[in-house]
Amino acid sequence: MLNITDPVGFRLFLQLHLSCFLAMQSRLSTECRCHAVLDRMVDGLQRDLKSVSSDHALPEATLPSDLEPLAIDYMVAGSQLGTNILRKSWAAAVNPLVLQADGYFGQPLDPSLWQETCQALAVIPTNSSHADAITADTRILFQLFASVLEALTSDQDVFA
Repeated sequence: MLNITDPVGFRLFLQLHLSCFLAMQSRLSTECRCHAVLDRMVDGLQRDLKSVSSDHALPEATLPSDLEPLAIDYMVAGSQLGTNILRKSWAAAVNPLVLQADGYFGQPLDPSLWQETCQALAVIPTNSSHADAITADTRILFQLFASVLEALTSDQDVFA
């Protein structure tokens, strides 16, 4: 896990999430529920990255063009919940550079996207091709995070 209380780990966290969220943002359809939440997350990440580092380089993050909208909603809503948990670690940072960059972790949690996504998923039969497609595309999104993290850290020892 990246140490988000340290400027180097925090910068890598920002680069990782911004790269992946920009890729997801490029694949949003009108069926996605997460437009506003994802836009706010991307905006906060961009502001924070500019604030903490002159290194704004992002690894290439590409996704198929036909991702299931609910897979994207699931990842964005889940990331928002995960951010709420990580906020405690970030707030415990003693480095002022990390603490001043509150564009991402300073955003309020709105659980409605998670609730709406869970409700939409609950009505899909688990043994259907639609459920299989959502599962496959969610795996693609998780793999995106793994591959971008690998690209960012392949030559560094940055894990806490």
